[in-house]
This record gives sequence, C-alpha cells and structure tokens, in this order.
Amino acid sequence: MIIHLTDVQSAFVKNFDGKVELIKDGKTANAKSIFNVMALGISQDTEVTVRLDGENEEENLKKLVEFIENLED
Repeated sequence: MIIHLTDVQSAFVKNFDGKVELIKDGKTANAKSIFNVMALGISQDTEVTVRLDGENEEENLKKLVEFIENLED
C-alpha cells in the first residue's frame, strides 16, 4: 500500500487537536507538516508508528488508522 500523505494530512491530521507524530526508524515527524512527513521517506510496506497527544486522541487514532488501512494504491 502506498500512503498518500497529502490525503492523510488534509483529510484528518490538520483537524486533530494536539500533536500528531509519525515515527520511522527512530526519526519523528510532525504529521501536520507535509514537509516533515516527506522527509521520513515513507514508502510502500514501510512500518511507521503513529503517536497522538491531545483531546480525543484515542478516537482520532482509530480514525487515522482506519483511513490509512483503507487507502488504495
């Protein structure tokens, strides 16, 4: 699966309260900044960790994971 980062960012992440971070190979990026996310070099079959901190973080995490899992190539 290829993660379309601009889709993720525009559809969900920018609307979340608090911090949203993506972690890959020990590097952390603010998921609200497309440039920071692109710098991680996420590609197909890349494993990333998603970390949220703020209001409704559990609900937002579920929404984000569901969105990512349903992306098509």
